[in-house]
Amino acid sequence: MARERTLSEQAFEQFPQALIIVDREATVISLNSVAEHLTGWAQRDAAGRPAADILEVRTETGVNLCAPNGALRRALRLGTRINTHFAYLFRLRTSDDPVRVSYSVSPLRLKGKTPDGAVIAIHDVTPELETIEARDALMLAASHELKTPLTTLKGLSELLLDFDLTEAQRRELLQDLHGQADRMEKLIGDILAVSRIDSGRISVDFSRVDVADVVAHVGEEVHPMLKGRTLKCRVPENLPTVMGEARKLHQILVNLLTNAIKYS
Repeated sequence: MARERTLSEQAFEQFPQALIIVDREATVISLNSVAEHLTGWAQRDAAGRPAADILEVRTETGVNLCAPNGALRRALRLGTRINTHFAYLFRLRTSDDPVRVSYSVSPLRLKGKTPDGAVIAIHDVTPELETIEARDALMLAASHELKTPLTTLKGLSELLLDFDLTEAQRRELLQDLHGQADRMEKLIGDILAVSRIDSGRISVDFSRVDVADVVAHVGEEVHPMLKGRTLKCRVPENLPTVMGEARKLHQILVNLLTNAIKYS
């Protein structure tokens, strides 16, 4: 029994989620180190206090975990497990921002059917939500960027269809079409890379970038969209190379110029 108790205590302390054990009156008995970190309360200070003193976890509708109608009291009263997938944990002992969490309340029984207490498990879902937000932001940006080469492709194809061009002019337009198709292929590759995002950050392949060369190519790419407007690119002489990713810099500049052309 002593060995089993030791293993149980280790499992409780090393569990990757915040665990808080309360009695049938919702008084704190114990909490593990993750719960100490998340709530700001140490075990020695929290034990013996009402759970409401150390925990304020509210659902999106504002219901407090420890309120009379909250998940903790209902689990103790009904003897059933209650899960909530999204809530805010307010750090009562600090001025830190609320933490986005999910939680479950499971009744504990020593004898009989009536709960003698409950264990509250709280999981910080911030990393998962940040990954989802990063994915959505990338999808939105990629969708916006796809509009630029599509607009250019449409304009170039209209020139080929509507005007009597020389062979040299047709060849130049076809080369531009090929370049825009290549850019779309790269953008689609970026969209597919969304499935590989696992940290909420988009990786950058750093190398030396010739900014003047990137600016020149961007000017050539947006030129068909000018429609009578004038675009002048001024790059300082002897501009040194910078560390970055040429393709992403290219995308940013194209988006800026596209919006400038569209709304001017």
